[in-house]
Amino acid sequence: MPTLSEKYIAGFLDADGCIKVKWNKRYDGRGNVMGLQAPYVSVSFVQRAVADEPLRMMHEQYGGSLYDAPARTVNYSPQTEYELAGKDGAMLLSRIVKFLVIKRHYAELVLDVIKEPRDRSVVIEKLKAERRVKSEPLPNYPSRKWMAGYFDGDGCFNCGISPREHTASITAVIAAAAYDDEGVTIIQKNFGGTLAPIKGREHLVTLKIGMSPSKALQMLNYFGQYLIIKRDQAEFIKSCAQMGSYRDGGRISAVLKQLKAQPHRLSELGAVKALCDSVRRISDDEIKSRRYSTAYYDGMRRHFANRACDSRLEAEAS
Repeated sequence: MPTLSEKYIAGFLDADGCIKVKWNKRYDGRGNVMGLQAPYVSVSFVQRAVADEPLRMMHEQYGGSLYDAPARTVNYSPQTEYELAGKDGAMLLSRIVKFLVIKRHYAELVLDVIKEPRDRSVVIEKLKAERRVKSEPLPNYPSRKWMAGYFDGDGCFNCGISPREHTASITAVIAAAAYDDEGVTIIQKNFGGTLAPIKGREHLVTLKIGMSPSKALQMLNYFGQYLIIKRDQAEFIKSCAQMGSYRDGGRISAVLKQLKAQPHRLSELGAVKALCDSVRRISDDEIKSRRYSTAYYDGMRRHFANRACDSRLEAEAS
């Protein structure tokens, strides 16, 4: 199994990981708990079982605990949890801390806290106070592998279809907590897009980047080859973008939906290339015929809707 780069793990931790301080109780000669306790670090991740390949790769590479967690309710998918704690967790965190963007300040604090026994209540209060402190300075641009890990953790590709021409419209979306927006901020700075809070959930923000063919090639040529969970989706979008348009909207939308349902599985069978080949190159004449046909039927629907409205008004007047 190939190994994960430290930059990818840093991006994945910034997006979907958790850094915790846990405690070992210390006892005196009489079996009483001593005032100062020994802290240790825990680095953990939770992913849907169908998208857990990075967790399995980390387990193979660093050890730790990997186990399947049942779905919490019927509306949740089965999940995989991975934890690396103690000396191994501290070793991993110390190796990737310089590549972290969002959690770098907190990780440095945790690595300092675990050096010696401390008063537990004092440490907990300090960690709470420092959790939302920004990691300064921010890098001017995201590294390729960090961005791949971050997008695998918190990003997705959405696809809509134009009602008139039936062409596809692809958007890259990355969600983040409003107080942890450093990652989406530097991505927006370099690739554009719209950063805004989610309506009704103001504690979250989303970065939406319209993936025109030229923008898709710019972004995916930068970091797409380092993706793991969403690599097949990125390869498929790149293949469509190389045609210069997304004219076969229905097929593109169906394929992306299929790839989302079983990420990183199809590449083992070479199925992505076959899916790319299934997208048709649609001529300008066919697009024009779609446009005029759709406009005609839209006009007819408005015509009959207006007639029905007039009939109701006449009936009420009489």
